[in-house]
Amino acid sequence: SLQKIDESRVFAIQKQSIEPDNVQTSVVYWEKMSPVKYKASVSGGENGYFLVFLETYSPDWEISSNDITGKPVHFTANGFANGWYVPGGKNVQEITIYYKPQRYFVFGSIFSLTTIAFSLSYFFLKRHEK
Repeated sequence: SLQKIDESRVFAIQKQSIEPDNVQTSVVYWEKMSPVKYKASVSGGENGYFLVFLETYSPDWEISSNDITGKPVHFTANGFANGWYVPGGKNVQEITIYYKPQRYFVFGSIFSLTTIAFSLSYFFLKRHEK
């Protein structure tokens, strides 16, 4: 079971004795799409599992998937990394790990380039009118 200790991001995991026949193993395949986006394929995770992403912890990292039945719990793993408890779902799950602030950067870049293009167009049109 996973229990929250206090208002910080500290969680305690209570292990129960597990018979060797009941041990669930999950296999994770991942692919780096960009520095801010990763795709993972998890097989054998239908009963829930811990997913640890070895990138410096930030609450802005998020995971999404249509194959997960509940809301993942995000926490600090190993004192520095991003960790999620994924409640499970389909036998094979496709998960996307994404850094949310990248959306603002992309929007700002598009807005800036559009503004520069319109400004230069206006400048050259006014210059040729004279």
